Amino acid sequence: FALMTLKNLGVGKKSLELRITEEAGFLNQAFEGEQSGPFDPHFHLTYATANIICSIIFGERFEYCDEKFLTFLRIFEENFVLEGGFWGQMKHSHNTSFLDSKLMGTLLSLFSAAQVHEEIDRVIGKG
Repeated sequence: FALMTLKNLGVGKKSLELRITEEAGFLNQAFEGEQSGPFDPHFHLTYATANIICSIIFGERFEYCDEKFLTFLRIFEENFVLEGGFWGQMKHSHNTSFLDSKLMGTLLSLFSAAQVHEEIDRVIGKG
């Protein structure tokens, strides 16, 4: 079982070094294609890293302009930002007062208070 699993993950096929070297060539081509001026290498480096991982897991790489690949990366990055942000951290912390139930109650209280304030202003005028 272990040998079959390792072969399915690429052991014995193409070494990790070869995959990285191959992707470095594609990354170099992408950088050369950006000679029109300064550019942000973040996306190209992300594509290259994701392609190395995909070549290990799926056994193939994707073109940098492949729409399915780009959609996958956008969803992955959005999930990473949401989970790593403030609300994502609060969601996983059980020792916090920032629980959904407490926040919803606070939000409803603020909304009700705003409605009451508007009604007072309407009835007696703004003071």
